[in-house]
Amino acid sequence: MSEAKKDPVVFVILLYLMCVNGPLRAADWIFQEIIVDNNPPQPSRITDCAIVDINGDGKPDLWFSARKGSHKDDDHFMPWYENTGDMKNWKRHLPFQGPACYGTWGDIDGDGDMDLIADKDRKKELLWMENPLPNDDPAKDTWNIWRIETDGTGFFDPDEVYTFWRSKDNRIHHGLDLNGDKHLDILNFKYGSDILFIPGLMNPYTSNGKWPYYNIGSAEGTGSLGDLDGDGDIDITIRDGWYENPGNPIKVPWPKHSFQAKGPNGKVEIGDIDSDGKLDVVVSSEEETDGIAWFRNPGENAKGIWTATNIIAPDSGWKGLHSLQLADFDGDGDLDVFTAEMHGRQQQRVAICENADDKGNVWQVHILSRCGCHNAKVADLNGDGAPDIAGKNYDKDKRPRIWLNPNVGTKI
Repeated sequence: MSEAKKDPVVFVILLYLMCVNGPLRAADWIFQEIIVDNNPPQPSRITDCAIVDINGDGKPDLWFSARKGSHKDDDHFMPWYENTGDMKNWKRHLPFQGPACYGTWGDIDGDGDMDLIADKDRKKELLWMENPLPNDDPAKDTWNIWRIETDGTGFFDPDEVYTFWRSKDNRIHHGLDLNGDKHLDILNFKYGSDILFIPGLMNPYTSNGKWPYYNIGSAEGTGSLGDLDGDGDIDITIRDGWYENPGNPIKVPWPKHSFQAKGPNGKVEIGDIDSDGKLDVVVSSEEETDGIAWFRNPGENAKGIWTATNIIAPDSGWKGLHSLQLADFDGDGDLDVFTAEMHGRQQQRVAICENADDKGNVWQVHILSRCGCHNAKVADLNGDGAPDIAGKNYDKDKRPRIWLNPNVGTKI
């Protein structure tokens, strides 16, 4: 006899719920895979991916950066795909054949639309590209290009650029403003070197690129932002620890607190994994075979010992995990982990690691596909309330794809 049947009160409650709501169903892990573009315009390499409402119609669009093969400006392509509402029919736009590699999106000029922040080509210039909205059409009209880089020597090398952060309720917030002046700030992670705080300008329309910047600390090229110590301001997590916001962001360098436990060396995301109200840290191994681990926030201003728990164990056959995103994919109230092996790896698995016990101690891996994926992102693409996935490989099979979540209304 089951435990529920042994307890008559529990049994009656379950029976009532089944009568009212129907039988309890397990989560569905068969996501619908859709190819967005069978012939993308980037014949050489697709480097980055973003989900962002570019035309201001309230639906999330897709953006990809890439190049033909050379590093010349006119060999760079940045197509975006308009969300038509039909997930099998994305309308491609190529309005600016301009300089871009990696990037992020944010409202630089404060006019209510999303602008693009990207580099001209790695180790050259950091730029922002002005969305033609609200007066013109971002699908057809000119995107003006403005410089942020100071001298073109490559001091800004945006392997990761941030204008957003995650709050304790696990929501992503755009419009980073560390100094409270109501202008969009930028955090630039120079690969293998500096973390730079770049305050937004009242007048960002500058061709000379002379923006101020402050060196917060150092990283290996990737990080994540959120209030780790619960003091109300935004801190920075990197692969081996976190930087504490001193309250005044230009008071540099920020104090660093290291993780005592050892984890992978790769992508970083933050979120409340164990549902205790504190932001934890998840790290995946990009190039090595160290798997994925999460670090538990110890509380008490987050300055205690962060213990590590494996999500995917080291040396278990996973490699090239350049995608790392956190979301509640099965609707049970906790965060799961999306990851993927990029092209050229042995199995090229695209997967979700289910937080099976709601506390991050037990993880179950669900394979969605074996096409490989690189730098994927997560958002609700079709408006049904469930997080979907968008991604691509940067080589081999480069066709952009989405994976639609089937778990709408699932009773867990």
